[in-house]
Amino acid sequence: MLQFEKSWRFTSPSSLEEDVVDEFYSLTLKISSSRFSKKGILEKFKRNFAPVSGREFSESTSVAWAQSDLRRFMADASTNAPMFIEAFYETCVEICHLDPDAAVPDIRIINEVLSQNSVNYEVDPPRLIARRLNAISVMLPRSKSLSESAHETIRESLERVDNF
Repeated sequence: MLQFEKSWRFTSPSSLEEDVVDEFYSLTLKISSSRFSKKGILEKFKRNFAPVSGREFSESTSVAWAQSDLRRFMADASTNAPMFIEAFYETCVEICHLDPDAAVPDIRIINEVLSQNSVNYEVDPPRLIARRLNAISVMLPRSKSLSESAHETIRESLERVDNF
């Protein structure tokens, strides 16, 4: 389990865009292992993404269903970026422990995906580090609607007429 702000497990500080989820999903499809079948690898990811996605884990009947289920679990889990990253990282570590010869994305690859997609986290085991989450946000004033602008123009015009 990665170490990060405990409150993030209950209240998401950020989510992941769909293209980031797609990139992590495509990495799962590239993992190879002499000990696990493609379906076995997908099921390991599903097992770790199920609680993050708010779903129950159940084994799929085929590789195609496992792929579909995992993609859905990952999409649902993307609403909480730290928990998503942890589930992906922990599954890679678990596969490596069970099969040291497995080809899985390492920390460098995971962090590269995060960085290239401007995701403000970095895996630095045993921690997940937040980058720029506390950056000052600039609040732009709300633009006036056409109706509000028209009413303001009419009011200002009437005030000028009254002042003559």
